Amino acid sequence: MSTFVGIFLFVTWIGFLIVRRLQMRRARWLRQLNLPGSWAWDDGDSVLDLSGNHSSGSFLLREAGEQRSGRWLLRGHSLQLFVTKGDAEGYSPYLFDLRTFERDKIGLDGIGRKQRLYSRTSKNVVSLRR
Repeated sequence: MSTFVGIFLFVTWIGFLIVRRLQMRRARWLRQLNLPGSWAWDDGDSVLDLSGNHSSGSFLLREAGEQRSGRWLLRGHSLQLFVTKGDAEGYSPYLFDLRTFERDKIGLDGIGRKQRLYSRTSKNVVSLRR
């Protein structure tokens, strides 16, 4: 019986270590991805502003003279946009496959955004305190 308890504790400890390591790897990937910020479509006039933490927050999408806003959520490699204000208010979330290419460049692929590349834009705002 004591052998069974020892094996059970050993397997539980190994499982804990594996889960912890996966959580740390995902947190590092999210920090490197650094989604919050302003993203401009390379081939058009669309701008996607994401704010919040590394995996969720609020968004503002400006394109073709329209604005949509709401909440965003990153699940795995899927970016979900839940519109709460704008033309598509109340519709199910927009789902996009998120792809990373290089630093400060992401790709969104989904309904209405087929293989769009977005680049991070800088706001170049400098605080002048005296």
